[in-house]
Amino acid sequence: MSARLKNLSKKDMVFIGICIIGGILVLASYVWIISGFNGDLSSFWGGMPERFLGGYYVSMILSALGYFIFTLFVFFKIDKKVKIRKESLYSLVNKFYIFLLIPSALWMPLVDLYLKNETLFLWLVIRLVLLLVGLSSFGIFLIILQFGNRRKRLFFILALISSAYFFFHAGILDALIWPYYFLR
Repeated sequence: MSARLKNLSKKDMVFIGICIIGGILVLASYVWIISGFNGDLSSFWGGMPERFLGGYYVSMILSALGYFIFTLFVFFKIDKKVKIRKESLYSLVNKFYIFLLIPSALWMPLVDLYLKNETLFLWLVIRLVLLLVGLSSFGIFLIILQFGNRRKRLFFILALISSAYFFFHAGILDALIWPYYFLR
């Protein structure tokens, strides 16, 4: 692992930059909303039944932990020199992470706007943002499945499970279940 860190390429630095800047934006969006919101934060859940919230909170924590596991795996154990239809795997990985992190940073501020001004346009943008995160997380899962270095079997299995769970949370719970209950 340390040899990898000593020989960082420009592409490695771009990936690290995407993860750091995107991660800061996601965290900042949560802090901004939580610290500046004057209403009841439960309004962000809409009509979500209270009995689901505990499981949702646990799922958010598991997803966040899983993100770090599969991101480390992607960085250290994916051969990004591979080409897919003339595009480098590194380029594809970067795109998935951009479409995972930027929309993730936008969804809470968008929900805040929606709570202040319920328009169809804002609702559709929120849905699009959540779908982008879900699809990107599925893309990352597929990259790990297809191109992951399996020699470190435990690391591969952990990355595969954590990316699958992240997709479950982002692609199913956030993109499909949350919107269904939000409007109730």
